[in-house]
Amino acid sequence: MRRIVLFLFALVVFGVALALVLENLSSVSVNYLFGTASVPLAGLLALVLIVGALLGALCVLPMIVKARTRARRARSRQAAAEEELRNLRRVPLRDAR
Repeated sequence: MRRIVLFLFALVVFGVALALVLENLSSVSVNYLFGTASVPLAGLLALVLIVGALLGALCVLPMIVKARTRARRARSRQAAAEEELRNLRRVPLRDAR
């Protein structure tokens, strides 16, 4: 069921993107540091979207690495604590006489 919903969502997003491309086929003039270029508006929007997504991913990447490192350390500490607990359960109880 989840795959069907995701597929339908992707289909709707693709349809909207296709509609935007077909509506924005006119060329625009882009001035950048080294010159000027005339590019289709749809291509420029796609390029800006891709660059924005890459920059966003690069900004989030250090936080993801830090979270994974913390999770790995926590799993290691948990495994050590569980091993210690198993060892303590194996030790026979002694009477205090």
